Amino acid sequence: MALHRAIQTLTKFIQNYAYPKLILAYSGGTDSAFILCCIRDLIDEKKISQDTVEIVQGGFTADGIPLTMDTKRATSFARKLGFSPRIHEFDINKRWLDIQQYYYD
Repeated sequence: MALHRAIQTLTKFIQNYAYPKLILAYSGGTDSAFILCCIRDLIDEKKISQDTVEIVQGGFTADGIPLTMDTKRATSFARKLGFSPRIHEFDINKRWLDIQQYYYD
């Protein structure tokens, strides 16, 4: 029942608000993985096309050292469902230096 309701809600959302694309911020956690499975079902049922959806994932590092060990697992899961997440790498130390320069220079 919950899956059916989630798919109905997601379909309405995509039809009414996701123009030109639905962008899913995908972490690989329970919530975003569930939505990714719902999206896959909608594509399989031909209710939406794959090009309607973009999966975006963040990879966080500190001086090149991964801060989350789950990134590879999450990416692998998305690929097994037929998606190729666009991965944005963020080095928090570099970002911090950029922020300091902006505010303190």
